[in-house]
Amino acid sequence: MIELARQLEVGEIADWRANVGDVAVVTGRFDILHPGNMMALRMASEHAENVCIALEADDSSERFARSLDERLEFASSLKNVAAVVVISSEAAANACQALQPYTCLPRPGTDPTPLAACATEHASRLVLVEDMPAASTRKVAEAITTGATPIPVPADFPPCEQSLDDGDHAKQLVTVNGCFDILHIAHVRFLKQARAMGDELVVLMNSDESVRRYKGNDRPVFPASFRAAAICALRYVDGVRLFEDDTPVRILSEIQPAVHVKGGSYDPDRADHERTLVESWGGRIEFCPMVEGYSTTNWLESLE
Repeated sequence: MIELARQLEVGEIADWRANVGDVAVVTGRFDILHPGNMMALRMASEHAENVCIALEADDSSERFARSLDERLEFASSLKNVAAVVVISSEAAANACQALQPYTCLPRPGTDPTPLAACATEHASRLVLVEDMPAASTRKVAEAITTGATPIPVPADFPPCEQSLDDGDHAKQLVTVNGCFDILHIAHVRFLKQARAMGDELVVLMNSDESVRRYKGNDRPVFPASFRAAAICALRYVDGVRLFEDDTPVRILSEIQPAVHVKGGSYDPDRADHERTLVESWGGRIEFCPMVEGYSTTNWLESLE
């Protein structure tokens, strides 16, 4: 069973903190997973054994903002995150004081002064994350609306590919395929359902050229290196394999999963070839319903 990060109520922070070792706190909204918050999480893992996300509660009136419940669910689904606490801007300093973090990483581009309380007697320190071109949801939206895609990302976001153990036939391997350009809560729920159908989940991801042929010259928003790293950051994903073709048929033949899962919005008739192929080695095709109203395309159209 895959455990989610513990969701802490404000009154539980001190008790949780008393029973764990060093803590690194990452603050942010987590509307989407972008290079800024991804880099912060990586840095936090290097600084402390426990990573806590201090999720900003203040809802934005901007059209591309996600609700607090969705952002909480999303943040709780990230690997290497031990706990998530929701804080308001007024309570940020008090929450950080209760967490007594060894390291605090505020959202890039924000004033770290309200987090001064993180500099506690427990040798805490404030670490500023590099303010890169895609360090916030707003910057991602601006890059999209100005046609500056794919957005450049740091060189240390290599493709996170799975080296499958061909000798372990006891494991029930599950695959899904897609572009996964901008991760959102519908992706998380879909991958959670797919992972529950077996022992390992490998995401078959379209390469950049494959996405361009399928979605147009302004896609993908993020290059494959970051898309793969972002997908691998989710608790439900065990690995990623990139494919250059327009369909995953060739890589499915190579991997031969026990279950191949398609999103419920996908036309079943278009999956006939994949169904025939997967059934040829005794596997099966499954369809998972997608959350209505959620797609990367819909999100991009909301920016226009």
